[in-house]
Amino acid sequence: MVGILKLELAKGLRYLSIAKQLQIQYANPGYTEAILFFGGASAACIDCAILSFTKVVDSQDKLGFEALMRSFQNNLSVFDSATAEKIKTDIEYHRKDFENLRPFVKELKQKWRNEVIAHTSLKFINEDGYMRNQPPVNMVQLERYYRKLYDMVGVYGRYLDVDTAPLDLVSQQIEDDVNYLVGLLNAAKNSIQ
Repeated sequence: MVGILKLELAKGLRYLSIAKQLQIQYANPGYTEAILFFGGASAACIDCAILSFTKVVDSQDKLGFEALMRSFQNNLSVFDSATAEKIKTDIEYHRKDFENLRPFVKELKQKWRNEVIAHTSLKFINEDGYMRNQPPVNMVQLERYYRKLYDMVGVYGRYLDVDTAPLDLVSQQIEDDVNYLVGLLNAAKNSIQ
């Protein structure tokens, strides 16, 4: 379960990093090539990042973060390398920390996942300007919570000797990849002129 959660969190953060880098490119006033592609790809990545995040934090999901903590609470004997008291303390601390995420999680699930991405809300039809009046998803906060959850899951992974890959390497590689692709587009554009 730890591995599945870590993969889902890493996948979602990868989507978020791609969106961030694409937004940097198409927001650049000097860059006018492929802006519809960059904008569309960025929007799709944001949707995927939101879906991945809400899957991990969904209290009904049998492979979500809360299920992980319940499972570990109920099976403390699987931990060979740590005392049961230390694990109980970690679970208690993470549950309190997770509670602080609830308002953001609730908004993300209700407004974005349920009304925009997974379903179309009647509010779009019945309330003129509904979407324009909604604040955008706070991407900085979403990234921060992704990292926080990844770190929390990593605590339980260390008890089970499950490796934790550093997330900063992924973000840097994505930045390098997007810059490489933009360089190729620019080189192609310049060779045509």
